[in-house]
Amino acid sequence: TDLVADSVTSLLDGDPTTPLTETARQLGKDLQQFRLTAKPLSAGIAGLGGRRTMRHGLRMLNACDRYARILVRSSQTRVETSPELADAINSTATQIRRNIDVLITALEFDQPATVFPSTDFIDTAESIARQHGDQPGRQSLLSALHALRQIDRVVINSAIDLGANNGVLIPNPV
Repeated sequence: TDLVADSVTSLLDGDPTTPLTETARQLGKDLQQFRLTAKPLSAGIAGLGGRRTMRHGLRMLNACDRYARILVRSSQTRVETSPELADAINSTATQIRRNIDVLITALEFDQPATVFPSTDFIDTAESIARQHGDQPGRQSLLSALHALRQIDRVVINSAIDLGANNGVLIPNPV
């Protein structure tokens, strides 16, 4: 969750609290270690029962790793944004972080929970970004938003696979 928040901070403010590239590398190393640890559980006779579940989990983690790296790369360039666009991007990151926390809760405590996709926030941010034409860093911004969308999709689908409810985010009345 910190990588998402730090990447968005870097994209909008240009000053991440931690070195993003190093964080992404460490996550890659952790994923590699997990692959090595999980290999006996997904191979051979011992892995027959859990093979499908383990492979599905590894695909989910690989997708998150891939899109986290894209997000980090896209966040290296600071983008000038309107307050409305910055709010939409920050709302997206906040919702994704909440969904990751729900996924962690579902994994660790086997408790029912509800996830709320950040699709509306991402759609709003993409729409605003496209309206601003060819400003510098626009492609990096759109790439970062695409990576956030994919991370959100993987997290939501994984949480639902673990029994979380797919909620509909209802906007607050103004």
